[in-house]
Parts: sequence; C-alpha cells; structure tokens
Amino acid sequence: MCDIESIINRMIYATGADNAAQMLAIAGFSSGSAGNWRRRKNIPEGSLARVATKAGVEIEWLKTGEGKQWSAVPPRYLEYFSLTPEEASAADKELKALPGRARNPVTKEQQHLLDIWEKASDFAKKHAMAMLEESAQESREKGDGGSNSAAQNSA
Repeated sequence: MCDIESIINRMIYATGADNAAQMLAIAGFSSGSAGNWRRRKNIPEGSLARVATKAGVEIEWLKTGEGKQWSAVPPRYLEYFSLTPEEASAADKELKALPGRARNPVTKEQQHLLDIWEKASDFAKKHAMAMLEESAQESREKGDGGSNSAAQNSA
C-alpha cells in the first residue's frame, strides 16, 4: 500500500473536502479515524470502499493514485443528470417557443464561461463541479441562496 498521507489526500480530493476533518464527516467516519489510520499505518479496505462509493472513484486509484480515477459520475453530481428524455424534450420545446433574447438570455461573461467549459477536460470539469457544489452548499448554509455575488456585483 502507498503512503497513508497520500491516500488520505486522495480521499480528501475525491470527496471534494478541504481537509481530513471534512472528508471524515462527508464519508461518515468518526473524527478520530484519520489519526487511527496514521498511527496504524493502514486504512481498512472497508473504509476505502466507503469513500470510493461515496465519491464515485476507483478504490485502486485511492490506494495507489494510479489507473482510472472516476468509476462513474460521482453521486453528488447525479442531480444534474436526473431529467428523463421526455422531460428534456419538453423543456427543449418550451425553450424554443420563447422569443429572441428570452430564448438565449446569456451575457457575454456567461458565454465566455461556457466557451471555457466546452474546451475543458473531463477532469477539470469534475473538479470545477465539486468546487461549485461546495460553494453553493456554503451559500445555502449561510441562507443567501447562492445569489450573494450577483447582488454584490450589481450594487
């Protein structure tokens, strides 16, 4: 097995956490688990499997840092892919029925971000999504609904 600290760092990254304490909370471990793993110089297979399942990564990647990283769409992203084909088709028809600007209410800044997104690698997109989800969660916890930056920019 690899260096324990490297494995913990991959677990932190895979869960989208900022540190070991956050990763432990996200994965449902007790706060002392990382300390126990470091002292024993071993992370139980079940603990690795729990993080791999929650984060949507391959367990072998967690262990070694090699091979395929993402095993599937991470569970935290599944809500973005939840429309059925029928719902997507209906939404597309509604959008096409809107007049001119209402159909494409994208600012230059938004279009620039969309252009960057289209050119980004899958890895970069997954990382960006994790960061955005974390930021949105923080905004929801603060009670501003994630709209604070838009309100500040327009002021």
